[in-house]
Amino acid sequence: MFAEPRSYGASLEALDALDVDVLTFECASNGGMDLELIASAIGKDKKVAIGVVDHRNLQVESPEQVAALLRRRSSTSSPSG
Repeated sequence: MFAEPRSYGASLEALDALDVDVLTFECASNGGMDLELIASAIGKDKKVAIGVVDHRNLQVESPEQVAALLRRRSSTSSPSG
């Protein structure tokens, strides 16, 4: 595992070039640090799904934590709405 959260930034161009309908990004363990970057880098022809449950630890997120990350995602100007 990485000691520090890693950014998707370096791979977004390659991910956007894939012939897929949906791209899923794990965003819980890094606090959604790339949400704005993802929203601006992924084309309108793809849907963006985000993971809101941290698979790196055994602590269960509270409903408030999950809702906060979803609200952050909703506030980004994502091409897929």
